[in-house]
Amino acid sequence: MSVNLTAIDLDKIDDPILRQQIEATIAEHRDLQRHYLLARREAQFKSHFLARISHELRSPLSGIIGSHQLVLEDLCEDTEEEHDFIKEANRAALKLVHMLDSLLLVSRIEAGRRPPKIQPLSLHQLLQRVCEPIQLEAANGSVSFTLNLAEPEVTIATDKDLMISILIDLLELAIDAGRRRDAQVQLTCQTQADRVEFCLDSALASDDFSDPIDFLDRHIASQREDAKQPLPDFELSPSLRLLLNQLLIELLGGGIDLPIILNPEQPTISRLRFWLPRSV
Repeated sequence: MSVNLTAIDLDKIDDPILRQQIEATIAEHRDLQRHYLLARREAQFKSHFLARISHELRSPLSGIIGSHQLVLEDLCEDTEEEHDFIKEANRAALKLVHMLDSLLLVSRIEAGRRPPKIQPLSLHQLLQRVCEPIQLEAANGSVSFTLNLAEPEVTIATDKDLMISILIDLLELAIDAGRRRDAQVQLTCQTQADRVEFCLDSALASDDFSDPIDFLDRHIASQREDAKQPLPDFELSPSLRLLLNQLLIELLGGGIDLPIILNPEQPTISRLRFWLPRSV
């Protein structure tokens, strides 16, 4: 017979030893649940990893090969044009290295080569580091960005550098969607007993997080027909960026939900909710 541990009222248990044992069991149960969800998420990520990466990296690789092909087959008009295409190929190669570094970060953390440096961090200090560059980016894209912070003095337990990178990436996704759909971006922080919740309201939609294969197919279809046009800017798809951030947040002891539509009458307005543990 299964027992719903969350439904147990500890205040009604008179025996202090029994109450302490049940509290420990509940804590262990919650810890097991968190590790189970994390393991399932990692298994899902790894099962699709090869297919996702092969499609994500095919585009910059094709650009590098195409640029070199023009030079090797003497299809350029002069030496200056050859130099331009070599520069384009080098730019795509550097971008490819950056993409690989982003993908390998999770593997380094899991393997213990880059263990998270969990330490107390002021929420106000974290958001100050994040929001200054984000506000500038939002202003440049004519996107309204608002931060709502209920309790600035709260302290969270996290890896400072990793969390700054995660927050900036998620906000950049939201601002990019706001720029394309003429919508506002709002980040709200709410303090709970054991964690701090972040609610990111933006114009992120379900098609922003479609399968990377579909994303790449659309990307390739929209690429230039003229091989001599400059190469596009290669980026990881929003879907893979969200999944990587999701794994990183969970490795930091937090959690994240997929974006949900807040109002069916406004399907472009969604909320992405994630949280981090408070420092004890």
